[in-house]
Amino acid sequence: MNKINPENLSLSINQSWVLNLLIIILLLISANKPIVAQSLGKDSTAIIGGPENTTQGLKNDQHDYCIFEGSAQIRKLDDWKAKLHNNHGLSFGLSAIIMSQYANSVLNSTNSSFGGVYRLMASWMLVGRGTGHTGRLELRAENRSAMPGFLSGMQLGNEVGMAALNPGFGYTHNFSLDIPVVSWVQGFNNNRAGFAIGRLGFDAYLDPVAFQTFSRAFVNRSFVFTPATPTTGIGALGAVIKGFITEQIWLGGQIYDANATSGTFNTEIFKENEWLSALEVGFTPSFKRRKTDKIQFSYWFKDAREEAGISKGNGWLVSATYGFADRILSFVRFGGNNGGAGIAAKTSGSGGLEFKPKPFHAISIAGGWARPSEETSGPGIRDEYAFETSYVAQLLPKISLMADFQFTLNPTNNPAENSSVIVGLRTIINL
Repeated sequence: MNKINPENLSLSINQSWVLNLLIIILLLISANKPIVAQSLGKDSTAIIGGPENTTQGLKNDQHDYCIFEGSAQIRKLDDWKAKLHNNHGLSFGLSAIIMSQYANSVLNSTNSSFGGVYRLMASWMLVGRGTGHTGRLELRAENRSAMPGFLSGMQLGNEVGMAALNPGFGYTHNFSLDIPVVSWVQGFNNNRAGFAIGRLGFDAYLDPVAFQTFSRAFVNRSFVFTPATPTTGIGALGAVIKGFITEQIWLGGQIYDANATSGTFNTEIFKENEWLSALEVGFTPSFKRRKTDKIQFSYWFKDAREEAGISKGNGWLVSATYGFADRILSFVRFGGNNGGAGIAAKTSGSGGLEFKPKPFHAISIAGGWARPSEETSGPGIRDEYAFETSYVAQLLPKISLMADFQFTLNPTNNPAENSSVIVGLRTIINL
């Protein structure tokens, strides 16, 4: 067994100021009184993350509009789950996000993928129901895998050769069954602020926007998760705090184990003492529009990972979304950094929109650009470009179908090709 070196328990200067600033943020948020009084009910809860947050994910899986009417059995199941939530504060759901993709230009002969992401999610409100300081336990069990004989989505994306703008659906061949989210989420200040601590999905909290999820409109990394963003494993031990200090401005901070591995629980976090941390400030026209109309800025720092041989890095992220008449949701995202920390892109930018002619279907289009990190990808990098359009139809209350088309240019890791076309079909089943 590896012994803990006491010298490694002291935080670096960078991490110390992050923790000190988190304390200041906590004091500011706790001292601030709500600008507008709210009517709080049993469903009031602090949502400090994006759509990949477990509680928010359960809410997003509920669809009131669909092309075909659902069965009576499904309605009975929904009624029973609603009663369970109302009486005991417990919500849960099962989901399967299955996708097949085909690419016309790849490094080797295999040009198709088929697999998915399978989840059991639960959120149990145990403290403060009906108040402004709710506390809940969040759990998510998950498996991401390819079907036998097929590449995973990420493997296919690597075969296309895009270093930064990976067009493959975000599941891998080696993400075994795990419980990557086991956390306590506590709200306070009339649930305008909160913190989360435990095993966390960092992608639910770091620079989150409405499209930062597997289950919405896009597949390409450029639109789901900015490639100039640092990463660690899903299920990293960490802590997050965010909250509004005025009606329109919020502050936040977060810190994670930098060596976490997706699908594996890392027990050597304190021995390694290497962290990913970020600070965030954001603006929204009003608290009620915070999910759709906002702009946010993040500064991040990631320690060098000595055993992995990866240098330290730091950088910035800017994201903005704006909705029009509940039918159009637009976004722009930018990021830049020093090229370290194993980052995919040194600089990147993207923008796009989702249009809903009817509540049960949507058409989306987006474009992105990235300059891959030479430190990560090696010499010979090229500016990469990606374009994507998709059509999503909510067929039944629990089943949706998406057709996806991508066109990529200048794959850094496949210099023999100048472009590639990737088509895909995605099905989501929620229970």
